[in-house]
Amino acid sequence: MKMLKVINDALNYYRESVKGNKSITAEQARVKLTRNVKLVQPEAPERVLRSGIFSKVYMYHDLHITVRNGKVIKVVNLKRPRFSKKRYIELSKALGIKDIKYYRKHCAAR
Repeated sequence: MKMLKVINDALNYYRESVKGNKSITAEQARVKLTRNVKLVQPEAPERVLRSGIFSKVYMYHDLHITVRNGKVIKVVNLKRPRFSKKRYIELSKALGIKDIKYYRKHCAAR
């Protein structure tokens, strides 16, 4: 399988911004980014965008991976704001919502 190349700026950003990848090797990052791009291509072609004449942006969850001529030139992690679990549970209880994700841990009746 053909592997993508990764420029140093993209590699460093990937290591710093993606949880659990701070200490991975350059080769491991290259393999993971290649896997992510290859997953998007056939499974979700609507998540492949053109960015200029020769570049494509692959949207893999919160990661936007820009590829030009078989090389990852940019990675952007669009981290979404997280909400307080405690406030989420409080509001859910106040509104009478019982099928919430954290409910099992915080309520005896389900």
